[in-house]
Amino acid sequence: GLYCNSSLHVKQIRLNINNLTGTIPKELFAHELGIIDLHSNRIGGTISDYVCNISRTLTEMILHSNSLTGTILPCLGMLKNLEYLNLRENLLKGPIPESLNKLALVKLDLASNDLTGQITVDFDRMSGSLELLNLFDNMLSGSIPPSVKLFNGTNLLLGDNIGMSGIIPDGIAKGEASRLEVLGLWNMGLTGTIPKSVFQMKNLVALALSKNELSGHLPQEIGRTPLINIRGITLERNNLSGTIPSSIANLSS
Repeated sequence: GLYCNSSLHVKQIRLNINNLTGTIPKELFAHELGIIDLHSNRIGGTISDYVCNISRTLTEMILHSNSLTGTILPCLGMLKNLEYLNLRENLLKGPIPESLNKLALVKLDLASNDLTGQITVDFDRMSGSLELLNLFDNMLSGSIPPSVKLFNGTNLLLGDNIGMSGIIPDGIAKGEASRLEVLGLWNMGLTGTIPKSVFQMKNLVALALSKNELSGHLPQEIGRTPLINIRGITLERNNLSGTIPSSIANLSS
């Protein structure tokens, strides 16, 4: 529906979970909106650059699960109050604009598109605000940036980018000091060993490292505290060797 303030000015447009078609009218961005939520429709076309006209007010842009095409507009970096950007499950192509690093985003979800290029997220600049980063199921390349160790959020999902390679960077898991609850790095062509600190994250609920080329032994720590909240670990289809630690039986929760 439409939500107005006390002056009867439209501040929120929420038309999610319908069967709406066509494109997003550029006139929609003529208002000083705070929230645009059109997710789970059948809307196509590109996102008009008129969206940058509401740079002072927009805090949430939720357009996932549509059929949007084109690229992610660099001018979105002008939306200085934007905290939540969700463009997941569309048909977007091209790179992730570096201009998004100017924002104090709390949630950035660009998963399940056709995005290319490297991960351009500046974890140093965004570490104070970013809680959720979903980039999985795209066509990204390169390696996981070493600066990912500065990510201090709860959800980090980069998996299913088969053009990527490299190792799991040291420091991606801060052991017991980590706030990570979900870490997804599956199907990325990752090599090397799994850092022991990954199995020392007390808040970890789900860990997905399957379909890589990871090697080495499973650490004895895998079934010991502080993995007290774990609900699922996927490690299949790697190159792990050695014996199965008996402590792994302690993971039931």
